Amino acid sequence: MDRMDAEVQSLRRKINALYAEQLHFEKSADEAIGTYASNVQLIMLFHGLGSVFLQVNYPYAGAGVSVVMVASFFSAFMVAYMVTLNKIERMSEFEKDQQRRQMELQNEVTCFGAKIQPPSNGELENLASKGALRGALDSIDSLRKGAVALQEDITRILELSNSKNIRLKSLSQVAVGAIIYGLCFPTIAHYFLCLVGFKRAGPLSTMQQY
Repeated sequence: MDRMDAEVQSLRRKINALYAEQLHFEKSADEAIGTYASNVQLIMLFHGLGSVFLQVNYPYAGAGVSVVMVASFFSAFMVAYMVTLNKIERMSEFEKDQQRRQMELQNEVTCFGAKIQPPSNGELENLASKGALRGALDSIDSLRKGAVALQEDITRILELSNSKNIRLKSLSQVAVGAIIYGLCFPTIAHYFLCLVGFKRAGPLSTMQQY
């Protein structure tokens, strides 16, 4: 029993180490998505301010301003998107190796649980004659509970590690919102400023005064 208790402790240490690695990995992945979202928001801010500034100061080139701002937005956006996507792909390679080690550890836990067998009738009689039956049965019950707990923990880690699709979904959601914004804002700003009449006189309007 002492040997099996030691095996439980060894498996527990391996699971704790993998769990710590997985938490660190998830934190790094979340930071990558968070940085991407912050960069996109910053691009959107400058894009919006730039659109308004150019529409106000160059009203005679409204369509041209919209095209320039859309092109500049998508250039900056694609850089941020590709950098983050490449980072996630590199993380996915590490995640595959991590999942392989997790599956191997799960097999070890399963094999350990299969080794826990009840004593035979002869062993029970021998233990009873020595007055050690209760202690032996308690030890077996403790090992079984330990094996179940180990299996639950490694299953939880495996569920936590299957998060690539969630990260890609988050990346896509931010991208869709940014694309809609990048396409629509310059045009909306143009018509809004025309509506409120908040535009400076450009060279054409200045020439018309003479």
